[in-house]
Amino acid sequence: MKVYTGDITQLKGMDMIVCGDTSKGGCEGQLAKRLVEVLGQGYADDKKSKFKDGVALGEVVVCKGSLSGSKLTVGWVAHAVLHQKRNYHGDEDRRKKVEAIYMKIFSEAVQHKCTDIAMPLLGSGK
Repeated sequence: MKVYTGDITQLKGMDMIVCGDTSKGGCEGQLAKRLVEVLGQGYADDKKSKFKDGVALGEVVVCKGSLSGSKLTVGWVAHAVLHQKRNYHGDEDRRKKVEAIYMKIFSEAVQHKCTDIAMPLLGSGK
């Protein structure tokens, strides 16, 4: 494992980038907005189609990453649909929900044959 600081969209050769998102795929966070910016319209369209009916809290949605003409080379983007602070019932419940979403992310990474994953710290915010 390697730990970096800074903009993970600048890392080269990542198989997967993980991003926190809303159940509607609303791109509310800085990373979600940046990914649409650097991966382009093909990625945005794939994401929109996968979020069109909404996604349950605690789920992970995987979209195609680099498509022709994008500024970033990454195979997949995993969107972790995080629970908000109001959805936790104490510290133990929060720990379990954050742990569960990390396990789903790693399961998706294995399914997509990803070995290099860039991931921000999830579950530490709102």
